[in-house]
Amino acid sequence: MTGRIAIASLLVAASLTAGAPARAARVPTGLRGFWTITMQTPMGAVPVPFHFKASGEGSADLPSGEVGIVWRESGANVSASFEAPGFAPDGSDLTIVMRGTTDGTTLTATAIGLTDVPDLTSPTGFVTLLFPATGVRN
Repeated sequence: MTGRIAIASLLVAASLTAGAPARAARVPTGLRGFWTITMQTPMGAVPVPFHFKASGEGSADLPSGEVGIVWRESGANVSASFEAPGFAPDGSDLTIVMRGTTDGTTLTATAIGLTDVPDLTSPTGFVTLLFPATGVRN
């Protein structure tokens, strides 16, 4: 008799969950986590792994090595900046500032690269490069 009750209980439980809606997959929001951001530089497309950590800090794994980054977000708007040794087309250092938007899984941004090369005709006083950047969450 207890076997029949156990089977009946399983059948009732199965019928109750059969019509239940499936849980929606959790879509990540914000920038925190691991990303690959591809910068369309004058040297071509350069994919860079980024780790956006809590408290607005993180790291980027550049061809010249890992560098620290600072970042912030406000809703879908994001920005990040870092020093990029040897990242300029002539092998000199760059300061890079990125600003863009994210939906939690992709990122679209504009990167500004400031070189160490003086340019009196530039508003920044240095040779300045603009290039698009796109990213995907890993």
